[in-house]
This record gives sequence, structure tokens and C-alpha cells, in this order.
Amino acid sequence: MAYGKAAKTPSAGPWRWIAGINRYDDDVQILMAADGSIILQCLRHDSPQFSGDTANVNLLEAAPDMLAALRRAVLALAFAAESSAAMRDDYNAISAAIAKATGAA
Repeated sequence: MAYGKAAKTPSAGPWRWIAGINRYDDDVQILMAADGSIILQCLRHDSPQFSGDTANVNLLEAAPDMLAALRRAVLALAFAAESSAAMRDDYNAISAAIAKATGAA
């Protein structure tokens, strides 16, 4: 597992949660990318110290799938955006979200 290695591009999914590898703290959980790199290390959702923020936990886990879906959607909207202001707004919003997620913003 890679610690302290900054990714230049988003890590590929699927991401998965694994039990902490820190032998001193059983309350730690790690979000790991398909390539074994560590995305996030945090308190386990069932830890007594956890705030109960399962909505953000689910959002983090779904991030690679959402980015892939947005990349497909922006391609589909590209043609429609030429003839519709509403589609152009959607295209611009999705393009901005992709840029933000990939660090291009």
C-alpha cells in the first residue's frame, strides 16, 4: 500500500473499504483504490467516535463511478449543447464538475 504518494489523476475504481491496518487503533478504516493506493483513512463507521456521517461515506465510495458516468454524459450532451441553451448549461455544469474532480479547474 502506498502512503504519502500524491495522485496526478483520480484513482480508478472500484474503491473499497477495508479494516484499518494500524494495530494500535481498531477504529480506523481505509478507503482503497483498485490499484491498492490509499484514498482516505478515517474512523470506522461503527466506531463509537464516528460522527454518523454515512451520507458522505457513501458519496466517497461512489466517486469513481460518478466520474465515469459524467464523462460519458458530457460526450452525449456535446452534440445537443449546440442547439439547446438548457443542454449547453448542463454540458457546462458537467464539464466544470469533471474539471474540478480531475484537478483541471
